[in-house]
Amino acid sequence: MDFKVELYEVENKLKKESNNLDLLKERLEKKSQTNIDATIHLLDNVISYYDVSTDVEGVIEKGPGEGALELEPYLQSLNRLAAAQKYFEEHIPQSVERENVTTLFEKGGDKINSEFKSILDKYNTPMLPVVLSDLIHVDENNKSPKIPPPQIPDNIKAKLIQMSNWLLDHQKYDHLTVYGSIRGYVLQRSLTMLRNHQKSVSGGSAHGVSSSPMTRPKFQSRHETSRRPSTRRLQAFQGKANKMFLKASQTIEHSTGFNLSGRRASSHLESPYSGEEVDNEQEMENYLLCIIALHKLMQIEKTLMKQIIPITHQPRVFELIVRDAMDTIVQDGESIVQRAKKCIGKHDFGTVLVIFPILKQLRSLRPEFEKTVYDCDLNVKAKFDSILSMLHSTGSKCLEDFIESLKSDSVTQLPSDGTVHELTCNVITFLEQLLDYIDTIGIILANDPGYAQQLVKMNVSDQNKALLGLYIKKVLVQLNHTLIKAKCEEYYYNSIQEQKKAYLQSWNKLLQYIWGDDAPVNLLHGDRLRDKDRNIIKEKFAVQRGYSIPDVQLRESIKRDNKELIIPKYNAFYNRYASVQFTKNIDKYIKHKPDEVSSIIDRFFDVAA
Repeated sequence: MDFKVELYEVENKLKKESNNLDLLKERLEKKSQTNIDATIHLLDNVISYYDVSTDVEGVIEKGPGEGALELEPYLQSLNRLAAAQKYFEEHIPQSVERENVTTLFEKGGDKINSEFKSILDKYNTPMLPVVLSDLIHVDENNKSPKIPPPQIPDNIKAKLIQMSNWLLDHQKYDHLTVYGSIRGYVLQRSLTMLRNHQKSVSGGSAHGVSSSPMTRPKFQSRHETSRRPSTRRLQAFQGKANKMFLKASQTIEHSTGFNLSGRRASSHLESPYSGEEVDNEQEMENYLLCIIALHKLMQIEKTLMKQIIPITHQPRVFELIVRDAMDTIVQDGESIVQRAKKCIGKHDFGTVLVIFPILKQLRSLRPEFEKTVYDCDLNVKAKFDSILSMLHSTGSKCLEDFIESLKSDSVTQLPSDGTVHELTCNVITFLEQLLDYIDTIGIILANDPGYAQQLVKMNVSDQNKALLGLYIKKVLVQLNHTLIKAKCEEYYYNSIQEQKKAYLQSWNKLLQYIWGDDAPVNLLHGDRLRDKDRNIIKEKFAVQRGYSIPDVQLRESIKRDNKELIIPKYNAFYNRYASVQFTKNIDKYIKHKPDEVSSIIDRFFDVAA
């Protein structure tokens, strides 16, 4: 019984092992087939690597683009070459076929680069000046941002993106330089066309500036409102005032013998008005326009670049795009600064004022500019900062040298009219123009330790106004010192005494009629006057011509002198003729009694005149 059980168990085990062998055999057969299929597939791939150069040579030679294959199948052919090249480099580096594949692959890559450049060249049209001017022009009635015209069509842009990605995937970077150079040319050319357009419109005069878009409202600080007329209007006003003064001085000289035309030409603050100042203002407006236009073009190019160039390569490419244009702007800024320094050396400070509006506008533009270049190459921001630094240092030198010029000014001639000295007038004019740039000048002065230390001691809400106030105080103190050094007070005191004597002598023509021994004979004997005698007495009652004396003390002093000179003689004259019947209408000629003459003299030299 036990023997049968054991045989049964052995039989089950053998049957089980037989089943396991069948399963193993089946698995081995499947595995073998899989290996065979994989081997065949690998062999097919290897064989295709040997055949790929022959298969795609015609495609590669044609190249992508117009009149050739579409980009997608061309890139697929290149990918096959890339796979074959990798196989031969890893397994058979000495293979001749490797050289064939490599040569063909490089040729295909070059054709991709060439097509990339060809497309960029095709769409390298610069932006027209009218279009660019419209983009940077600020319309107060329409606050919505203006959309620039497309630089490259969307379907073409998609091809550029596809080619750029493929080139970068295969470690080919030449197209990045190509892109930066071509788009940089477009930017530079757009800027150059705008500059030429401005020159042609202006025709070398200030009248053409009005046709350019006004850039100031867009970037003007809300704390710095313009309050003065332009320099050209100021010059016109001053010219008209000078003519009025000349006419008035000639009239007074003719009637009194006084010469009020002794004003000297300005020593260093006002240069003869010519077209140079107009050219400076024209250049300033064109320069600001170009900087704002450059910023707008940079924004446009950056938007386009972000769509085509991967983020890791954008800083270098963007620097290539804006390099030449930024260099041009920096050179133009250096040229303006150099001319400003020459004007400072010649003490022509009126012309140097062009620095402050440029600096003001660039400081207003700075936040937007930094926002545009914040993730780009640092050289771009550094160039913009260099322009600000040059203008800042030049503005600082202008302010300080203006004070130094007052120290060295030799006041050898003083105005004989005794009113405002030419130097004082020019200083006030200069300071008045600084009021348009309070914030800008405040920032310049804040970097001066001397002004900064004084500001710490002051409790003010507007530091920039306080700093400008400190500067104005310093200028006026130096002006006062210069005029004191020139002995102005002594000169004017002596001059006033001489002019007072000359003025009192002007009464002689009147007093000779009311004081002297030339009374009519009939009057002396009490007889009736002849018509001739009556006319002589009538002429004695002439009215003295009016004068205007602004100084209060001088005015009252001359009034006292007049009373001392005139009243005693008039009293004697009145007593002599008041009772003489030389006319039926005696009140017509004897209008004032002696006690009224003093009141009349008090009304001389009306302060409002």
